[in-house]
This record gives sequence, C-alpha cells and structure tokens, in this order.
Amino acid sequence: MSNYFSKGYINHDTAAGVITNRGGSRLCFLSEDFLIGFKEALVEETGDAYNIVFKTCGKYWGELFIKRLSKEVETFYNKSINDLSILKLNGLFESLWLEHGWGEISIDWKNAHNSGVFEIEIKNSAFPDIFAEKNKLNDDIMSGLLSAILSHFSQKEMVCHQTQYIVLENQPTISKFIAVVSERAANIPDMVSEQKSHREIFKQLVN
Repeated sequence: MSNYFSKGYINHDTAAGVITNRGGSRLCFLSEDFLIGFKEALVEETGDAYNIVFKTCGKYWGELFIKRLSKEVETFYNKSINDLSILKLNGLFESLWLEHGWGEISIDWKNAHNSGVFEIEIKNSAFPDIFAEKNKLNDDIMSGLLSAILSHFSQKEMVCHQTQYIVLENQPTISKFIAVVSERAANIPDMVSEQKSHREIFKQLVN
C-alpha cells in the first residue's frame, strides 16, 4: 500500500499561483521572515501571554487540519484513518512532518499504549529553530497542534507540553514533548518550571 505523502502529494499550478495537496486542499507556505515578524508583533501585543496564544492557535489549527486530513486519507486508502495499523499510522506521521517542513518526528507508541503517556521527539522542529531562542521552550504552536491531533486519534481530550529543547553545536536541535489525557496533565507545567528533565517528568507521570 503506497504512502499518502509519496511523490505527487504536492502539486504546483504556476499559472494560477496555487499550491494544493493530493486531496485538493490548498497549501500555504510561510517564510521564516513572516513567522519571525508575526511572533514579534504578538509579543508586542500580548507580552508574556504570547505562549498561550501560540498554543491556542496551534490547537485550533490542528483540529481543522486533522479533520481535513482524515477525510483525504480515508479517500486514498478507502478506510478510516483510525483503522490504520500503528505501523502505517506512524509512517503517516513521519511523512506528514517531513513533507510539510515541520521537522523529523518520532513517537513512542509502545509506551503510550502501556502507560497512556506519549513521548514525542522532533528533530529540527520548524518553529523553535526559526525563532532561535537557544535552549528556551518555545514550541508552543507544535504543542497545540499535537494536542489536537492526538485528541482526534485517542478520542479523549489530550494535552501536550514541551518538556525540553536541546541545542548542540553541529547537531540537529531536538524538541521533546509529553502528551497525556487532560486530567493527568495538570502538574506538568509546574514540573517544567522546576526544570525537571523530560525523563523525570515522564517517570513521575507513569508512576
């Protein structure tokens, strides 16, 4: 079975100035300068609340995005996206992130199945790399996006928090996240503020 995001996923209509995906949905490419300017304007307008605004935007975007993607994938595979095997679903996630330029995602599905705690890692995640604030947790848009997408698949309200951002010289940057059902997520922001490591937060949630 071919991958929905294989060759031909993105189509360019130069004459019309339109970019669409395989399912016919229009795509919008944003420049780094635009995103930097957008963040600067948001910080000026909202101050320290910009992180909350970004996360809310990411979640709203994710809710719309996953609904549209589910319809497109169902048409392509002739089955619901929720009925795909974990192997196929994982491949879709990896291709989705790469094809849209969001980075290289890795999800620990096995631990999530056993503990209900999703560990997620994204190498060269688009937004914090563009905003370039070394070792600062600023992948709020991605946190909101992941919350929405994982809520769709689990059919429960999921909350995703970034727990670590690693910048090493001549190495891919790494954003780490933890996602759990909302009732288990209340203490995560406090643990992050206390500068507990990703592993410490994961262990506390599992235990």
